[in-house]
Amino acid sequence: MVRYKCRYVLCKVIHDDRKKSFDESDIYFAVRNEVEALHGDYGVSSMKKTPSLSVKYTDKESGIVLLKCQRGLHKLLQSSLPFIKKIKGVPAFLQTIHVGGTIRSCLKFLITYHKSRLSSLLKQCTTKEEKEKVKVAILKCCQDTTQMVMTVQ
Repeated sequence: MVRYKCRYVLCKVIHDDRKKSFDESDIYFAVRNEVEALHGDYGVSSMKKTPSLSVKYTDKESGIVLLKCQRGLHKLLQSSLPFIKKIKGVPAFLQTIHVGGTIRSCLKFLITYHKSRLSSLLKQCTTKEEKEKVKVAILKCCQDTTQMVMTVQ
């Protein structure tokens, strides 16, 4: 028996229309269509042969997307991501943030990524109230992180 190995690609959806949010099927079809355009029948059939390509997680507020694909085929996926120009008719693209072997490693990276984003937001704050809100968010994030790591272990 052979173990099924896969890779998880953590991406950020960047688009101008902040009111528009994309669900899992929108992201899936945009990625699949781009794989088909670049790699043809081979790319699509290899992604469909085993249920290789799937969207595991989407965060509509921050625009974070977690894509799962078979190890070995992740290079086809990664080579197709920069060429995505539209998702459901809206000009948008996917920026690869991290590639991991497990969901847990992607989760750990995502926590540190959000922490660094919060500290950069603290530097951009102008009023005292904004600074207090960001400080509270940083403290809450640190507490949630320790609780999350304790439950995962």
